[in-house]
Parts: sequence; C-alpha cells; structure tokens
Amino acid sequence: MHWPARAPVPVAAPRQHHLAMTTTLLLTTVPAVLVVAVLRPGGGTNRRSR
Repeated sequence: MHWPARAPVPVAAPRQHHLAMTTTLLLTTVPAVLVVAVLRPGGGTNRRSR
C-alpha cells in the first residue's frame, strides 16, 4: 500500500521586529543620557545645593 505524500506545512513569513528595535534603542539611550546629565561638570545636584 502506498501512502499519499504529506502536504508541506506552510511556514509563516518572518516578522519584522520594529518594536524590539525601538525598545532596545530606548533601553540604551535613556540611561546614557541620564549618566551624561549627572556626570557633566557643574550639572546635576551641585547646582541645586548651592
């Protein structure tokens, strides 16, 4: 007895990861901006305490 060939299972097209890219950019740039704002000379908490 000969079994019929199985139909190939359709594979979903790969999704574009725009949301993941945006999240990655935000997670890297926001801490960097905060660090620069705190560490720059004359900025941050020194100005408020005087």
